[in-house]
Amino acid sequence: MIGISLPYTYLENGGEPYGNRTRFLKKLRDAGVGSVELRTVRYNAAPQKVRAVAEHIWNAGLQITVHAGVRTAATAVEDVFAPLAELIPALGQTELIVVIHPVVGTREEMLDALGALADHIRDHAPTVKIALENNRRMPDRSMGDSVALVTELVTALNRTEVGICFDMGHYFWAVGKDKSKRPPQAFLNKIIHTHIHALCGETTHFPLGRYELPVSEYIAAFSQGYAGRYNLELEYERYAGQVAADDAVFESIEALKAALPLYAPLYDDVRAHFTERLLRAGSVFESPKNVTAAALIHSSSYLFSTNGYHWAMDVALRDGGRLSDAPRRLAAVMKDAALMVVTHGHEDHFERETVALLRDLPMTWLVPDFLYDMAVDYGVPPEKLRLIRAGETTRIGPLTITAFQGRHYRPGTSNGVETLGYIVTAENAPKLVFPADVRDFRTDGLPECAEADALFAHVWLGDDDTRHLDRGAYPDAFARFMTHFHPKRIFYTHLYETARSDEQTWRYVHAGMAADAVKRIDPAIEAVIPCMGDVTVL
Repeated sequence: MIGISLPYTYLENGGEPYGNRTRFLKKLRDAGVGSVELRTVRYNAAPQKVRAVAEHIWNAGLQITVHAGVRTAATAVEDVFAPLAELIPALGQTELIVVIHPVVGTREEMLDALGALADHIRDHAPTVKIALENNRRMPDRSMGDSVALVTELVTALNRTEVGICFDMGHYFWAVGKDKSKRPPQAFLNKIIHTHIHALCGETTHFPLGRYELPVSEYIAAFSQGYAGRYNLELEYERYAGQVAADDAVFESIEALKAALPLYAPLYDDVRAHFTERLLRAGSVFESPKNVTAAALIHSSSYLFSTNGYHWAMDVALRDGGRLSDAPRRLAAVMKDAALMVVTHGHEDHFERETVALLRDLPMTWLVPDFLYDMAVDYGVPPEKLRLIRAGETTRIGPLTITAFQGRHYRPGTSNGVETLGYIVTAENAPKLVFPADVRDFRTDGLPECAEADALFAHVWLGDDDTRHLDRGAYPDAFARFMTHFHPKRIFYTHLYETARSDEQTWRYVHAGMAADAVKRIDPAIEAVIPCMGDVTVL
């Protein structure tokens, strides 16, 4: 999510430098900003005014963060939370990040202050997290770098209530604008918030684009798995006369967008829409009893209803569980499911956290025999497990399920995992084929298959950087493998998985490449790229 710091005094009243605050907040929202940081909410700010400012931002469709001012280690809890006394009970979002600088004092005093803040959060304000910034006032009152200090403090404290705010501009200044330097991994691992601004000479808080900051490189160092805000922190007074206030903001927003990896907006999409899509997908279980219908809830997690029999395959919430309230909804969505089918042990198909949400349901788990120990370790009750091997056929409810050896290993290597594919049939129902994740596109040894009604193909076109659109021979190899099953329709899935890096993410363009290759072999095969949450009658 893109955020931006705005002066608290401006947010109270509008005026300089951005004019009418309602209009400006709308312009920010329309430009793709999702959050505004109140900078700085000092210890003596009136709680009712702080809440009024927050509500104005919420009413504009934006979230908030807070940059608090802390006077001393001894007063840290009061300084942070007294001004937020009316805001926190009215919080219009799931989490509030509060940024503070390390205070002047000894290591022990700072650690005590952070511990007191963490205790207060645990006991009174569980929606709050403290982000300790790597820029501090030194004992001589000058400003200085504190990467090592905040890393040591946050690591020593080891509390979920406290993380790090990576101020990129001050870090760049502190390392003498050496673009090759990065903070240590221990620092990067603890980042929960950011401040982003460029340098003009030795002066910080300048806009991006026209001035110096290796923003793409810094973001790349920590952003995979980071779902927090990328927060611009500009100070108009520093560049007034050089760049117009509005130009500085909106040029910086566009420059920041260009620096963000693909998964940054994907995280925003998951945060905003995953639960709604899960609930919509769950409506597949309301399908008429004379049809087979399917719904996709994640990149390769499926729900099905076959003539009124409810079942699922490879359900794993992944980032949907971390970024939304889907975990508390999942069991209710799947309460009537009679069967979970598992193909292999990768976390986007079989995940400990998701199993914990479902293990108490009266549902059979059909898992490959090689996953028995993992399934029990994840918490699936052994009495609910049904094991299957490649070449075996089993009947569960109205379904007849035949397992075949999957092809998840790269040819001739041990790079991959053991996997089963499945052919699923039922009386008066379409024949469904699930090859699962495929890395070896040889067709020898695959089961012969009379015409399949629907095949669920997980797009994968090689190990090279997926941003390079020359996929070589992979589309044709993919097509030969999938058409072996003579499907009438192919559903192209395994796209936009948020846990993947930019260079590993499969996109619509890759699904199109695969579909075009299939059409060259058999133009009659229908291509479907399902949207997550949509229910499709098969």
